Amino acid sequence: MNDEQARTGTDIKATEPVGVSQAFEHSVLCEPTELLTKISAGPETLDQLLDTARRWAEIQGSDTVRLPHLFAAMLGTGAHARWDWLREQKPDTEWLKQKVLLLVPAQSNRRNVEDGTNVSESVERVLERAKHKENRADVSIDGVYKAFFALGGGVVGEQLVKWGIKLPDFK
Repeated sequence: MNDEQARTGTDIKATEPVGVSQAFEHSVLCEPTELLTKISAGPETLDQLLDTARRWAEIQGSDTVRLPHLFAAMLGTGAHARWDWLREQKPDTEWLKQKVLLLVPAQSNRRNVEDGTNVSESVERVLERAKHKENRADVSIDGVYKAFFALGGGVVGEQLVKWGIKLPDFK
């Protein structure tokens, strides 16, 4: 190798793609035990929304879905058009989601997932308002979103305002 080759890298020869090698093959990737879920901006149905909120509660060891869990589930990645008002204020949505989830008190006893998950009275009020406003039993995520902020967002709304975030007005 001469100085020109060393300087420009022209002495480097192309090799077979790494993917041909089985050195990094993992059986877990070849035989997944559960279906992979698609990555989306957020839940698309009320059942998915509540399931995501329940998972946030379970992660925190809570047997009750609270407003911070519901907010984190609704926010998803924050990419949905309903969150334009928030993106215009430029907070980091992942940071915001983590901070909101920290509003839930730490659980000393991690519960068994099979015990089931309840919804708090404040989450129930949001769901009831959404049902009432939409005049139907099967509520849309937009209905829950509007009801959440129409009721002020509870502790989540209070904290967002303390952080200087202006909330949408759905009253």
